[in-house]
Amino acid sequence: MAYRNESPGEQSGLGQSTDNPLRTENSTFASTISATTTRTTSGIPVVSTNSPTSRPPIIISTTREPTVGDPTQPSTCNQIAGYQRFDCFPDVVKRSQSGCIARGCCWNPISEPKNAPSCYYPPNYTTYYGQQVQNVSFGQRVIVNRRLDQPALYHSPAISLRVDIQHQTASRLRIKITDRNSARYQVPIQQFPDMKESDQGNRNPLYHVQVNTNPFSIKITRKSTGQVIMDTSVGGFIYEDQFLQISSKLSSTWLYGLGEHERQNYRHQDWNWHRWGMFASDNMPDTNQNLYGVHPMYLNIEDNAGNAHAVLLINSNALEAVLTPSPGLTWRTIGGILDFIVFLGPSPQDVINQYIKTIGLPYFPPYWALGFQLSRWGYNSLDRVKEVVKEMKDAGIPQDVQYGDIDYMQDRMDFTYNKESFSGLPEFVRHLHAEGQKYVIVLDPAIRSNRPGFYRPYSEGLTRNIFIRDENGMLIRGQVWPQTASVYPDFTNSLSHSWWQDQIVNFHKNISFDGLWLDMNEPSNFVSGSISGCPRNNFNNPPYKPGSGNRIYDKTLCMHGKQTWGDHYNVHNLYGYSQMEPSMKALRVAVKQRGMIISRSTFTGSGRFGGHNLGDNWSGWQSMSNSIIGSLEFNMFGVPYVGANVCGYSGNATASLCNRWMQLGAFYTYSRNHNSYGFGAQHPPALGPENAANAKKVLLTRYSLLPYLYTLFYQAHTQGNTVTRSLMFEFPTDEVARSIDKQFLWGPALLITPVLTENANSVRAYFPQGRWFDYYTGQEINTVNRFVDLPAPTNHINLHIRGGYVLPHQKPANTTFYARKNPYSLKIAVDNNEQASGTAFYDDGESIGKATKGLHFIVIFNIIESSNFLILYMSDYCHSFIAVYSYITIVIMCAIIIPITVVVNGQRENIEATEPTQQATTTVPTQAPTSPTPTTIPVSNAPTCPSVGASERFNCFPDTDKQSKDVCEARGCCWIPTNVVGAPSCFFPPNYRTYTATEQSVPYGKKYTLTRNTVLPAHYGSPISSVNLDIQFQTSNRLRIKFTDNARKRYEVPIDFPTMNTNDQAATNRLYEVEVKTDPFAIIIKRRSTNTVIFDSSVSGFIFEDQFLEISSKLPSIYFYGLGEHEHQSLAHSNWNWHRWGMFSRDEFPGPNRNLYGVHPMYLNVEDVDGNSNVVLLVNSNAMEAVLTPLPGITWRTIGGILDFYVFLGPSPANAVSQYIKTIGLPYFPPYWSLGFQLCRWGYNSLDRVKQVVEDMRAADIPLDVQYGDLDYMKYQLDFTYDPVRYDGLPAFVDELHSRGQKYIIILDPAISDNQTSGTYPPYDDGAKRDIFIRHADNRVMVGKVVWPRGNAVFPDYTSESGRTWWKNLIVDFHNTIKFDGLWIDMNEPANFVPGSVVGCPNDRYNNPPYMPKGIKGNNLYEKTLCMDGKQAWGTHYDVHSLYGYSEIQPTLEGCRNATGKRGMVISRSTFVGGGKESGHWLGDNWSGWPPMAYSIVGSLEFNMFGIPYIGADICGFFNNATASLCNRWMQLGAFYTFARNHNGNGFLPQHPPAFGAQNAANARKVLLTRYRLLPYLYTLFFEAATEGKTVMRSLMMEFPRDITARTISRQFLWGSALLITPVLEDNANSVYGYFPSGRWFDYYTGVELVRPPNGNVSLNAPADYIPLHMRGGSIMVVQEPANTTVFARRNQFTIIIAIGANNFAEGSFFWDDGDSAGNFENIELLVQL
Repeated sequence: MAYRNESPGEQSGLGQSTDNPLRTENSTFASTISATTTRTTSGIPVVSTNSPTSRPPIIISTTREPTVGDPTQPSTCNQIAGYQRFDCFPDVVKRSQSGCIARGCCWNPISEPKNAPSCYYPPNYTTYYGQQVQNVSFGQRVIVNRRLDQPALYHSPAISLRVDIQHQTASRLRIKITDRNSARYQVPIQQFPDMKESDQGNRNPLYHVQVNTNPFSIKITRKSTGQVIMDTSVGGFIYEDQFLQISSKLSSTWLYGLGEHERQNYRHQDWNWHRWGMFASDNMPDTNQNLYGVHPMYLNIEDNAGNAHAVLLINSNALEAVLTPSPGLTWRTIGGILDFIVFLGPSPQDVINQYIKTIGLPYFPPYWALGFQLSRWGYNSLDRVKEVVKEMKDAGIPQDVQYGDIDYMQDRMDFTYNKESFSGLPEFVRHLHAEGQKYVIVLDPAIRSNRPGFYRPYSEGLTRNIFIRDENGMLIRGQVWPQTASVYPDFTNSLSHSWWQDQIVNFHKNISFDGLWLDMNEPSNFVSGSISGCPRNNFNNPPYKPGSGNRIYDKTLCMHGKQTWGDHYNVHNLYGYSQMEPSMKALRVAVKQRGMIISRSTFTGSGRFGGHNLGDNWSGWQSMSNSIIGSLEFNMFGVPYVGANVCGYSGNATASLCNRWMQLGAFYTYSRNHNSYGFGAQHPPALGPENAANAKKVLLTRYSLLPYLYTLFYQAHTQGNTVTRSLMFEFPTDEVARSIDKQFLWGPALLITPVLTENANSVRAYFPQGRWFDYYTGQEINTVNRFVDLPAPTNHINLHIRGGYVLPHQKPANTTFYARKNPYSLKIAVDNNEQASGTAFYDDGESIGKATKGLHFIVIFNIIESSNFLILYMSDYCHSFIAVYSYITIVIMCAIIIPITVVVNGQRENIEATEPTQQATTTVPTQAPTSPTPTTIPVSNAPTCPSVGASERFNCFPDTDKQSKDVCEARGCCWIPTNVVGAPSCFFPPNYRTYTATEQSVPYGKKYTLTRNTVLPAHYGSPISSVNLDIQFQTSNRLRIKFTDNARKRYEVPIDFPTMNTNDQAATNRLYEVEVKTDPFAIIIKRRSTNTVIFDSSVSGFIFEDQFLEISSKLPSIYFYGLGEHEHQSLAHSNWNWHRWGMFSRDEFPGPNRNLYGVHPMYLNVEDVDGNSNVVLLVNSNAMEAVLTPLPGITWRTIGGILDFYVFLGPSPANAVSQYIKTIGLPYFPPYWSLGFQLCRWGYNSLDRVKQVVEDMRAADIPLDVQYGDLDYMKYQLDFTYDPVRYDGLPAFVDELHSRGQKYIIILDPAISDNQTSGTYPPYDDGAKRDIFIRHADNRVMVGKVVWPRGNAVFPDYTSESGRTWWKNLIVDFHNTIKFDGLWIDMNEPANFVPGSVVGCPNDRYNNPPYMPKGIKGNNLYEKTLCMDGKQAWGTHYDVHSLYGYSEIQPTLEGCRNATGKRGMVISRSTFVGGGKESGHWLGDNWSGWPPMAYSIVGSLEFNMFGIPYIGADICGFFNNATASLCNRWMQLGAFYTFARNHNGNGFLPQHPPAFGAQNAANARKVLLTRYRLLPYLYTLFFEAATEGKTVMRSLMMEFPRDITARTISRQFLWGSALLITPVLEDNANSVYGYFPSGRWFDYYTGVELVRPPNGNVSLNAPADYIPLHMRGGSIMVVQEPANTTVFARRNQFTIIIAIGANNFAEGSFFWDDGDSAGNFENIELLVQL
């Protein structure tokens, strides 16, 4: 049935109908249903139906977001969608419906989107209208008057405003809104450019300004694109005495800035009306806290072309910026004026250059300030300081600066030092200077005020009257570090500058410090306001307070304080700013050098006077990660000299954290390790010799790079460039780069990728377009525009140089003083045109004044084919560098090694590179000699091996414990050890020649004979000399590639898969092309439509030996899924560092890197941006491994059988998987009852306990369809028995379950006890008689141990016909005793509790093969299972081991159906390709924990892809005690497994829902009733799976293959195409982020349409009783009123839910039958296309 909504007014919700929506292609169904449309009083259309009595009625369910019906509200309120709302009542405590409506606003509380305001502005809300628009010389002037009938929001609205729009430059305009009738406070910083009326505005700007007069609004657009930059027509424009507000639409959600805060993302993510308060406060960095500085500016990238703009609000009052999902932004401030400057770039870097030049170019730190710095609060004595400095020196760790924190002071008073604990401090500082080191002291602004006449700073300050007072002239006294009352200098008073300078200069005469650290200058106050409190007035108690905190004066001064620039209420945020300039001037007078200033509090433009540290951070991994974002933001704010406290300030840093933080901190521009009083020492030697060595290594790397860093600061100081730089600035059109905030650049050229998580030895890095070279080795990264997993051992931070750049470099030393005396070098990384350029700046490093001493290198590379030379031009533009440095080392990174011609100031000499690697090194003079003599070094003969980069290597010696150089090279392979984690030392060279190919003609495709190269030795014995290759073009989208032995028949998997013979013709209209290279042999498969290579074996060696077969292939992308069974932590594979995924069925509980119960050697690979995809299957049941390499590539290794591949070409992921499933066998169709909730545990131990649990469920009214019997129901744990004592009455209990519409399932294990008294245990006796138990090669019955029967056990061979018959008979016979409804087959890998057998295993080729895949857990193949020499009907156990569970499934289902006469249900632990034809699967013996719960989604999605859609994990976990919160959330997730069973292990606490109390029980009931309501839809999905090969649980990637984000979603999933499930997977969470691909999405429960932001990420409310569900627009689902079993639910009323798509169309399907009959759907009642 299709549904189309033709009414344009009915597009807002689920299922609106204006006509009969029922249309069917099934005439039987059409004849039984008639429908009419009526309209209810609420205006919601419904469809009522007449239904025959044989099936439930069907109705159309329609819901939509409620409309506003209150007549007192504006009539236009319903025109504003939820996501478009702007808050009309931001004071949430005082918000009310009546107050809202009184403001002329709309009132309508809604739950979605999250945080949506209940009170919001209607369209065209008018507070001001334009009376007059004038074109003036500088631009436009608008006179704006207020509507007098509009009530004030707070008080004292301005009646008439002047709006000046200044067209200052082509890329900059200023919008200044002032009160015409009253002079208001304005930020008194003269730096900001202003225009007079006579000034001429720019006549050719990048922007167009449109002024709308009624209501007044301003709209700015970019001329070149028409993109809206600012549009204030949204929200309310308010201009009152202490409340100013203006809102604007934003161009996109690519938004950065607004500070200072500690954020976890550089790009803003929270658009749910999140408020970012800006008010300088002494707060610890934490989420949502307004911190030390105020920077009300943002950068917004507008479009795919990377056009960008910035907006600055010049306002120093308390303010907040609110981000709304439209997307939009609301500015609110409580004083001053509204004064904006807009910068139009057009690139992000242009924008920031313009911004920084406007607010003031950053100060140029002295060279020594770029060295490493060390500090702590709590040295407590000079002796301890000396010890620390000595420890650093003894460890050889660079250190330029030592600090004095407040403990150096006397009683913590500025300009004093403790002459007892810090006796000798002046001499110590002079000693530091003699060692080339510096000393920096802390100064706090608060001055102790209780010792007039005894404390000079206070006495002189009183005399000069420079302290802040109130309106009555009384000093405002607070308390900070001095132990008593303190006063605060007014640095806005010019008299304070000379006072401050005097104190600094005089103290410098005692302690010859080199820099100043200004702390606590928000200003901080340990009492709120003052020691006597604050008077209640409009300053201290404004009508509205933005941001966080209770009172505006918390932790600071009273707002009524008087300062020269204005009331503290107005200038509070400028306190740190006003201190910085006089501090810098005073310092330079004292030290007579450039000096260094670090300030905790900053404001717009503070970077002119100093740097910033990110405050009192925490010692933690998240804080370390967040520091990158802070550093990037402050570079954007024009404060490039910035860094966090390395290792953290508060808390004890661990060695591992501090090790990684020292690596990151080495690339802060301001690099200081600092921690707090009372915590453990964290300077590197304190954490052990390994940390000390690692710190030394990374700091020496930093010091090598200081010439480059210093040059970047010169460019920042002169051009306004950023130093620490986001990838977004360099690659603005790369949408991935826009969100990268775990990596950063120094300038444009050096990419830093730190490790930010604990216990990690690798790190994921993104490499944008271009060439990238490893900084240390010169190795090129051969991937771009994608993520790469990089090795990162504990002593390594990844650095990469961007192609096209030259980095000045210098040999390091332990201080910059000595390093600057060392030789220079250039690191040159060429781009794709073999060119590079760069600049180096050099001066004396600390002189005051304009930086004019510079050496600039403009370096250009050209390849001259005739002479094959690179030419390096070096030009000295400024003062001579040669007087200082006599030579420069040149390091060249490029793909080829060729001679170099060096031209220095017009003089030429020829140099040849010496290294046969990608990194060439040579030394040339920086001054050409009078008679130049070329320096020539011979070039060695380079072998072919080095041209294989580390990421391109394929392992030639996978047996790592036996590797050697001699054997490697004897194989004809390359031996080059590397420190790249996972990279093989022994690897195949290009064109490794094991086989050559000769073609033969066949009609079905291609056929080749492959002949082995006899020169090469065998890898693991017995190479196959002649191999047959069959390439079968089976269908247009499927081909088979089969390698067999020409000389003898080898084992092949005995499952029927489609094949072709010489009578068959090749398919036509093929999606693929196949190319076979004959010498050396390789096969290449391409997609015809795109020419994408999807299989290419030429990248590595092809090995075909008796017990070792290997083939490798290049992959088209890293969007790669599959390979099972394992517990993968993400759906898309992420570990490409030669990770081995073993496949060999094993009794292992899920954990990292373990091969588990089943074997599914298939993968899905999404190839390109269009979502073209392929699936590859290897049909092989021997032990194997698949190795993922960073190329990306894959290596298949197996130790038997043949190589037999199927390739499916889709082209979509869903097409490819469907083709795969149809080929291996369509899934079985589970009975309807098996979709109900199921309950089990090992350890009930009695029937009484089982009855109690069932009664608990019934009493709590929780749906339950199936109860299980785990092995404790058995007698002595023997199959086909039950315990007559503990389970007395079990048959009657099962009958009782049936009477209540419930089912019973029993467990069966394959192992059969062989030590029961003869004649007492028929299963063994009959099996022995039929000879169906597996035997050794010497014909002895193979005997295992305790699986689970007491004593020994034997194992049936289900591959034998007699074994299958025996098993089916036992099932039928036992059903006569216990009327079970389904079977659960466990331990069928097969598991064995002794290795191999009770007598061990023979030492033969099967049990000890020459190679055991290293991806397989354990030391032997027979660990936890049978000996490999076992004989079975299908072959040796060595060959068919992984088929054991598969071979048991089919007779189990047949036996179940024979016994019950119904469809039946089988769940198997072990599975193989095609196992889904007869069974489902559960994910094994998982752990109770939050991560395993999350991983279960991945496993479920993978098994759907493997063709086993009936799948789920043990809800709440099998091992360990589940917590109530975990089990609550897992029940919610498990309600959307297709196989939903709660199951736990013996000895652990009960975990059925009532066991956790009434709340858990109620929550479980709620979510299970939701599941039962959806069962008709789920059952229909299973019908489609069983008939069309579709998946049921479906990853977003399957439905949205072009959506790059959707490809990596592993924590959400779909049922079919229509229902999106977003579970909560973390403890203590009441919300969850969900990703919503493009399209319409509706809340399943309410019908409200979700507002999808452009990035698709939405924060969803998720209280403890709720799991978010969303229905996709364009879908139709049939649902049914639930009940507590499916038997009773199936008698209830149906409902059709329609979610209208973007085109007002929806479709779906519905299948119905009796739910339990076996066969091929012969009892279909309904099959309807909706």
